[in-house]
Amino acid sequence: MSDLARLGRRSYVSLNGLENLLKDLKALERLPDASSRATIKRARDADCKVNTALGPTFSSLRIQVNELDRRKGTTSVREHELPFISLPAVLSHAIATSDGFRDFFLDRLRACPNGPTSPWKIVLYADEITPGNALKPLNSRKVHGFYVSFAEFGAELSSETLWFTVLAARSELVNKMEGGFSELFKLFLIRLFEGPFNLKTGCMLDFGNGQQHLFFASPTIFVADESCIKFAWDLKGASGSVCCMFCSNVVSQNNRLDVHDATNTLVTIAEVDDSKWRARGDQLLWASHDRLETIAGSGTKAELQRVQQAMGLNHNPKGLLRSRLLAPSSVTMYDWMHCYLVHGLLQLELGLLIPMFYGAGHTVATILSFFNSFEWPHGLRAHRREVLQIFEKKVPLGEFKCSASQGLSIYPLVRIFVLVHAVSLAEATVRQACNSFLKLCMVLDLLLEGNKGQPIGAPELRTRIAAHSQAFLKVHGEEAVIPKFHYALHLPSQLHRHGRLISCFCHERKHKQIKAVADNLHKVTTTFEHTVMADVVGKSFLNFEGYKLWTKPSLMKAKPASDQLAVELATAFGVAQALGSMVGLVAEFQPGQTCERGDTVLVETIVAEVWLHVQLANGEVHSLVSVWQSLGQNRFQVREQPCWIATNTINKAVLHRRRAKMPCHAS
Repeated sequence: MSDLARLGRRSYVSLNGLENLLKDLKALERLPDASSRATIKRARDADCKVNTALGPTFSSLRIQVNELDRRKGTTSVREHELPFISLPAVLSHAIATSDGFRDFFLDRLRACPNGPTSPWKIVLYADEITPGNALKPLNSRKVHGFYVSFAEFGAELSSETLWFTVLAARSELVNKMEGGFSELFKLFLIRLFEGPFNLKTGCMLDFGNGQQHLFFASPTIFVADESCIKFAWDLKGASGSVCCMFCSNVVSQNNRLDVHDATNTLVTIAEVDDSKWRARGDQLLWASHDRLETIAGSGTKAELQRVQQAMGLNHNPKGLLRSRLLAPSSVTMYDWMHCYLVHGLLQLELGLLIPMFYGAGHTVATILSFFNSFEWPHGLRAHRREVLQIFEKKVPLGEFKCSASQGLSIYPLVRIFVLVHAVSLAEATVRQACNSFLKLCMVLDLLLEGNKGQPIGAPELRTRIAAHSQAFLKVHGEEAVIPKFHYALHLPSQLHRHGRLISCFCHERKHKQIKAVADNLHKVTTTFEHTVMADVVGKSFLNFEGYKLWTKPSLMKAKPASDQLAVELATAFGVAQALGSMVGLVAEFQPGQTCERGDTVLVETIVAEVWLHVQLANGEVHSLVSVWQSLGQNRFQVREQPCWIATNTINKAVLHRRRAKMPCHAS
């Protein structure tokens, strides 16, 4: 035991990391011959920098940065080389080394035919990642990360494994480029489809056993938060007179140019009626940048600044918009997670609503006590404490703060609080605010269904978002509106255009791969990006080796069924299925979602309590549940009438609370 205690003490290693390392060593059944840092680095480089039938996995991207000599007061241009990952080579390597990924890719090819006239849709994502202390004034380890995937992956786009990290570049380098982030994005796109192996012109993928496919793909969707979209397309955002890239006549609340508009065509971001918007499509955006180019070449600096302000665009001769490599309006998609859950409409709504609860007689203690009375399902229980801490102090007006994942746990709690206490909220304004919040919940419900791969319709989403927007304006007024209020109104049209909305939950998780490496690089040198990308790509290859598509529910920590349970299973499913059956208290019923004994679950339109899970001899997983009797208004009578259901029919595990001699509430 003393030897075990000393492991990882000389240099810090987390207990989880140490446990995994020891398991890896045990699997090797021997100690490696070498242990030096240099040898480990060479081995890792050899593992990820491989040559494939479609070329090497690693190539390079050259950028030009402006270096200031502070002593001489002069600026010089130098070339910097960034590691760039070849998407065709990575696909080839993943298909060759991962049975699970190969089978998944072939399945998607059968479902979504691919050819020169029907290329797959490449999805682009970019974001700035902040390792270490986010509040540090000068953080030299900030990096811009670029990920790509394919829209045809469907619901699996929610898995970070199926997003390929192609490029990482330190922010301090990007800021020294003449065209900034927009120029880097342009160079990224050029390099992505450069060379002999080009997905636009087709790459031959070898699936083994003589099975090959000439694979085509083209960039079709660019999804990101509003900040990244702003810098990619050189938009002024909220600081410009026109604050939306999709509309030519929508202005911000700050300048209120609509009040002085003689043409009566300008509207603010609070305008819900989209028939009053004037679309700013690809051609108009390109023409606008061409006009800025003309003014920059022949006009004055003051004139250029005036027109830039009026258009809400910045002139960037080296930027993405000028290059016309992507059709800006056609490909850009707002990330609904950032619109609603990251300093978004949920936080805005709760920051206005919860202080109203205080005014209606509900104290911090009573609200917290109500939330504490709920039992949390297995999959959310680890987050219970951090969520409830948010409500331990009084929420100042307009200052509700929570993370995106916390927001997903909070909104069902607040919704049930509103439904239970609606009778006591007599003041009309408070009731209207509650109505606005409930309509917001309806929007989030639908967006989350889409996030799980369920088909959602653009008309229904448009109806729900419009209903919430109108209810919000009725109670809180136009002065409370933020730009994301308008951005969210574009989501239905983007859903209609692309067939699905892509959220960035998995990207935030994927950022952790870069952060894990960058956090521990205490010296930032010219090889920073190479070190980060080598580790990230190596981990991606490791994840692909063990990749397995989720196809059906499974038990966690299962054990053989007892003789008594086997008899019950034989009665319910037949003797053949009962033989060799397994039992468990916890089951994964949907990808990444678990429930255990005692959890309350929603099964299609009914609510039930889970008693146990079993896996039959044929591999099917079933759950023994007790269906509760609905009493209306989200209340249920607890009953002990068990029945078997297929575990894959469980929609979700929900928060609930039991009340003595009273119905149970669930949300």
